[in-house]
Amino acid sequence: VSLPCGVLGFRPLPGGCPPPSFMEYRVEQSAGAAEIPAHRTGHSMCGGGARTFVFGGALADGTKLNDLWLMDRELLEWQRLPALGEVPSPREGHCAAYDAERQLLYLFGGKGVEKRRLADLYVCATRTGEWARLTPEASTLAPVGREGACCVFADDMFVLFGGSGAGQRLNDLHYYDVAKNCWTQPHMTGTAPSPRQGAALAYERGYLFLFGGRHNFLLDDLYVLNMYEQSWQELATRGSVPSARHLHAMTVPGGSLWLFGGV
Repeated sequence: VSLPCGVLGFRPLPGGCPPPSFMEYRVEQSAGAAEIPAHRTGHSMCGGGARTFVFGGALADGTKLNDLWLMDRELLEWQRLPALGEVPSPREGHCAAYDAERQLLYLFGGKGVEKRRLADLYVCATRTGEWARLTPEASTLAPVGREGACCVFADDMFVLFGGSGAGQRLNDLHYYDVAKNCWTQPHMTGTAPSPRQGAALAYERGYLFLFGGRHNFLLDDLYVLNMYEQSWQELATRGSVPSARHLHAMTVPGGSLWLFGGV
C-alpha cells in the first residue's frame, strides 16, 4: 500500500522549534453548579470540533453507568444530556464514534451489568439527546458481542475492529452502512493485524490506522488499511516509537498521527 503524499507524515521539528505543549483543562464545580462526570473507567470518549462526548463506564465499586455527557471545549462546560428514547443499558468496555456532519453518536457493544458481552448498536441525535436502537438487517456478517473493540466513523460507515468476545480475542473488521442499515465484512488482502483488544483506530482520507492493543501481551505495531483497495499493511516505524500499550487514544489531525496514554 502506497500512501499519497501528505496523508501521514513523520517528520522532526525544525531546528530551534520548541516541542508541542499540553494544556490541562480544569473544570471546577462550585456550589449550585451543574454536575460533572464521576470518576470512571471503561467509558467511551469521542467527538469532533469543539464537542466531546463521554458515555457510560464503571465506577470504582463496579457500578456500571449509561449517562451521556457533552464537553464544550470553547466554554469549558460539562453538560449532562437528557436520557431520551431507547437509551443503551449501563455498560463498560464499549466503543463509540461520532458523525460530526450529522451530529450523531454511534455506540456498540461492551460488557453489561450481568458481565455479558453485548452486540447491540445505538445512535444518539446529540442535538436532542434522543437515542434509538438500530436493527440492521439480519446477517451472518454482523459482529458478535464483544468488549474492548475500537471504532471510527468513516465515509458514512461505522467501522468496528477486534475486541474480546466469543471466548477469544478478535481481529475481524465490520462496516455498518448507515444508508443501507446493514453490516458488511469486505474481503481483505494483505497482512491483517493479529487478534487484540484495547487497540486504537484513527481515520484519515480513505486510510485506517491501527496501533497497539493487547493479546496475551501488549503490542506496539502499527497498521494501515487502504479502504479503496481493502488491503492491510504493517508499517515500519522509526524514531521514538511508542512503547507497547493498550487502552490508549489516537487521532490524525492535519495528516500527522498523534497518540496518547494507555496502560
